[in-house]
Amino acid sequence: IVFGDHTCRFKYVPIPFAAGADGTQIFRGRDGVDTRYLYYACQGLGLEHFGYQRHMKHLKVAQVPVWPLPIQRRIASILSGYDDLIETNTRRIAILEEMARRLYDEWFAHSRFPGHEAAEFVEIGGKSVPDGWSIKTVKKIVKRLKNGAVYKQSEVSPSGSTIVIDQSRAEYLGFHDNEADHEASPEKPLIIFGDHTCKIQLMVQPFSLGPNTISFSELGNTPPFYLFALVQGSVETKEYKRHWTELMKKTVVMASGELPRKYDNVVRPMFSFIEKLRVKNRNLRAQRDFLLPKLISGEIDVPEAENALGDAAA
Repeated sequence: IVFGDHTCRFKYVPIPFAAGADGTQIFRGRDGVDTRYLYYACQGLGLEHFGYQRHMKHLKVAQVPVWPLPIQRRIASILSGYDDLIETNTRRIAILEEMARRLYDEWFAHSRFPGHEAAEFVEIGGKSVPDGWSIKTVKKIVKRLKNGAVYKQSEVSPSGSTIVIDQSRAEYLGFHDNEADHEASPEKPLIIFGDHTCKIQLMVQPFSLGPNTISFSELGNTPPFYLFALVQGSVETKEYKRHWTELMKKTVVMASGELPRKYDNVVRPMFSFIEKLRVKNRNLRAQRDFLLPKLISGEIDVPEAENALGDAAA
């Protein structure tokens, strides 16, 4: 088990590894204690409540229930079963995102779109592009939206009716139960941009925003999923500053005719399924986090939790 002495983060590592940063502690269970069970038991200790300090001293004196070894292993198997399902869905999301990206590159970056054999190419801005395509600044093709309420970490909860997106690399900041400030949907997706981190995320469900996060949509007739692929990766964080102005100045090659719409129609079902997988993962995390302290304490019987895992995997 790897433990961040300042961050209070635990990680179960079943394969050979190297540890780097200062304050990283490594330990395993003693005889009679399953290490994977110990990893999950440590998750509910609440060490983060001690604030920013070294936490190993608190971990050493913390107490966890030690059930008979077979029970420990069954508890660990249940909780890791949820993590395995989450990881499987996460890989499926990555594959779908990669498929959408590769299709964009194939059609628009490499100009191998349907019917490219008959296309005529011209020189524009030092680039050879199909006749009729154009070069535009991002500012000409996007519409910035008003933020509405801006939610801080202290104002969100682990669950709720409306998801809150911030500029961090995490999928979301948290949730609230107020009305969403942005009404995104698979039919009318919106895009968010992290002003400092350059995070770009496509949203197909209602949401609100965290600090330093901007929402925008297409301007004119640009298909939204095509727009997302068009601006994705346009700017990168190299120093801590605001990047929205830099993004607006970037130029992109705009395809003409029905090709952007055809791309949009192909990838739209992919992103709808991605969202279903993300929602599934949120539910799995919530179920795992609900079961974890109750399994460790013995409040929920192991067979009951095993049945719940079977239902979740179905």
